Amino acid sequence: MRSVLKSLSKLTLTICLLGLPLAMTSCRGCSTQPQPEVQQSNPSPATSPPDEPQSVALEDLESGADYQLSGTGDSQTMKLQVTNRTNRTWLMHVEEGTKLEPSEAGVQSMVATREIHVTVHPHEEPQLDLEVACLDISKAPPASSNNSWSVNASLSLRKFIACVNGVVDDLKTQDSDHASQYEQARRYVLQASLWKARGASKQDWINFYTEYQRMSEDEARQEIEALEPALNEITNKCPSLQ
Repeated sequence: MRSVLKSLSKLTLTICLLGLPLAMTSCRGCSTQPQPEVQQSNPSPATSPPDEPQSVALEDLESGADYQLSGTGDSQTMKLQVTNRTNRTWLMHVEEGTKLEPSEAGVQSMVATREIHVTVHPHEEPQLDLEVACLDISKAPPASSNNSWSVNASLSLRKFIACVNGVVDDLKTQDSDHASQYEQARRYVLQASLWKARGASKQDWINFYTEYQRMSEDEARQEIEALEPALNEITNKCPSLQ
């Protein structure tokens, strides 16, 4: 753990000092603009009497209740609209690690990075911001026109995200003087670790840095060589996504 924390410390401080994530706005990058808070509630039991709210995962919504996902053009947020045409109240939840796959070719698959719970009353159509990360470094970000998605729970993604977040939490505890910097960089560390664990090559990273960070190829190569040891330690510690 100590070696992981040491490497992650270097990665995180480099990110913060260079302002690296602040310039990342596509799915090949990572915006750090604060996202609106989604009110969370405690999930209800899996079964309830007919006149009481029913707890259900997004992917398991029943007839008369459905959803629509759409992109926002960045790597950290998607729009989720839930439509309840029934007379039942649903306690709908999206688990951390839920995989979102587009029907359009060439569009980025995404993963929910924060669990949410929302109460959907009869005939309501609430729209929410869903915190997400990208799964493929080389593909385009989902746009508002990308609104056809399939949703599936993924235990492997959930475990991986929890592991990376745990590494960041341990670092904040052991190096409390820099806790705010580590928290600021958390989402970029998670995003970079997901790309690494999903098999992003060094050339993928070079292409990302040259296209989105406006680095020369030599600068991009030096950047990934500096970050790669920390990413290797994180992905070696956390469950495989291959």
